[in-house]
Amino acid sequence: MYKDKHYNKCKSGSFPRYEGQSKKGKAHGEGLHCIKKDEYYSGQFKNGIYEGIGYYFFSNGNKYFGEF
Repeated sequence: MYKDKHYNKCKSGSFPRYEGQSKKGKAHGEGLHCIKKDEYYSGQFKNGIYEGIGYYFFSNGNKYFGEF
């Protein structure tokens, strides 16, 4: 399984959660969205949604890198 710099941040705690830049109370800029244990998106956000370049790591070990 590929592990990036955010791997340990999404192993525990409350889910879902967001860490990163925001604008007007929404995810905006670079950020990390921990969806559930071992599943997360790391990349660019715009007005609260994934937009731009990012990585999506699935809990089964698969990953996607590209445009959102």
